[in-house]
Amino acid sequence: MIFILLYVIKETEIIKPSWYNTSIMLLSFMETDKPVFQKLTRMLLSNNPKILLKSERFKLPNDMRYELVHKLWDEWKEKFVYMDSSEIEDLASFGSDVEFINFCLQEAMDKIIQIQ
Repeated sequence: MIFILLYVIKETEIIKPSWYNTSIMLLSFMETDKPVFQKLTRMLLSNNPKILLKSERFKLPNDMRYELVHKLWDEWKEKFVYMDSSEIEDLASFGSDVEFINFCLQEAMDKIIQIQ
């Protein structure tokens, strides 16, 4: 039922942008150990990762948080786009994770080596 409401574009798993806030609120109310939560977060990670970036990060498993950061970072790098200030703030909320800090440091080191 939940997925039917969120799948606004037929035959895809892309959520209409006007439903983003609804999706975020729905995630905040769901119990993380339920299969529907796990299925929804996997679907969002695959098709609408920015929604998960806005969600409560502690509800996401560590491996999914790390995968989310990588996915978005690689997308921004590949497309040569800048993050807007809200995306930077949302991404910074992941900053307390050791894996994320190490990832950022490695990216910075790679960039320095590339410039030299």
